[in-house]
Amino acid sequence: LTGCVVSDFAQDDYGNLWVATEREGLLLHKRSSGNVSRYISDALPNRINAICYDGGMLWVGYHQGLCRLDIKSGTVRYFSDFSESLGGMDNRVLDIFRATDGDLYIATSVGMICYESSTGTFYKVKCLGNGAIENVVQDDKGIVWVASYSSGVYAYNPENKHLVGHWCVKEDGSVIPEMTSSMCLD
Repeated sequence: LTGCVVSDFAQDDYGNLWVATEREGLLLHKRSSGNVSRYISDALPNRINAICYDGGMLWVGYHQGLCRLDIKSGTVRYFSDFSESLGGMDNRVLDIFRATDGDLYIATSVGMICYESSTGTFYKVKCLGNGAIENVVQDDKGIVWVASYSSGVYAYNPENKHLVGHWCVKEDGSVIPEMTSSMCLD
């Protein structure tokens, strides 16, 4: 990992650790041998921002969009409909989160996209606007928490597709900073 800028991690069903980097693409730490090697694929970008493991598939977010790697076959599928759901705007992926219902929340530089696993379709989460979304987590009640680059933190209910809360800096400087890059649920 010398010289690598690590941007994300994901563990597969075999205990292997996949590592996204900003220059070396995708690295794989095999649990069985302890070896770390570069995952070689001409179909994957070298600059990867986010990854998410989802039942044999590794979702990969990068500066120009989203793709999915089948880790058994090595097949890579690019999602042009992902870009279309952004209305032709910048499609830089910053984070990918798999919710408990199997849907994926994709944080981008211009809002958040949801991939409905049951239908295989993308839609923009419009109530979050077009600001950069940095990080996504989910609590034990199913609420999706969203950290934004310029508007603090949002709480989103995926059941009714509405915001249930929004926190940011008030005039007195209290609450949560507008520029929130990550969250951890405790």
